[in-house]
Amino acid sequence: MISISSKSTALLLLLQIVTLAFANPITTCSSSSGNFVLQHHLGNLSPYFDAPVPSHLSLGVPSSCHVLSVLLVHCHGSCGPILSKLGFICNLSYYLNNQSMLLSNPKAPIPDQFSFLAANGGWNSSNLKQEELTAVGWREAFDHGVAVRLAYLHHNTTKFFAGKYDCIVETAQCESVGVKSYITPFQTCKNWNYTSSGGVPITQWSTVYLPPIAAEFNQELQNV
Repeated sequence: MISISSKSTALLLLLQIVTLAFANPITTCSSSSGNFVLQHHLGNLSPYFDAPVPSHLSLGVPSSCHVLSVLLVHCHGSCGPILSKLGFICNLSYYLNNQSMLLSNPKAPIPDQFSFLAANGGWNSSNLKQEELTAVGWREAFDHGVAVRLAYLHHNTTKFFAGKYDCIVETAQCESVGVKSYITPFQTCKNWNYTSSGGVPITQWSTVYLPPIAAEFNQELQNV
């Protein structure tokens, strides 16, 4: 069984693995409005998305104006774990590999979303390269670059300012074809604070989405 208090980080990592196994992002909508997207409310962990347009503003450039330059500031695409997270990932890999017999010879059929665990009886964390863009990360950066390029076809500048981290540089490289933007490290923004800008939303929402995820996992795996 999964304990919320002791295994929340491991559960997040496992959720990411399941997501990659499907090769599709997880989109969670509220049953009432039908338009709530969980990935838009994860603070600094949220992937890029178009911000909502205030009701008193109109989308686009007024007919009497034209765009002279575009400034794009963002972090990077999905990448391998940073050093401080490697311990959690290694612990998860160790736990799964210690259950190799159970995973290889389950007592009941493995649910489809967990079938990747049974294929080789475990999971090897060494496949995740530290701070390197994943295949999904490269796709995210490329798709975003294409979208920006199509929005500003008459701009051909290819200037980029990238932070020192490999994943930042790789993201800049992947977006660089036909894109006008400036990618800078988050410390460049004087108003950025990791705790208030990223940590607080993550902490708040983890109490919302982790319990039902754990409950669903436990329900589906109770006879395995």
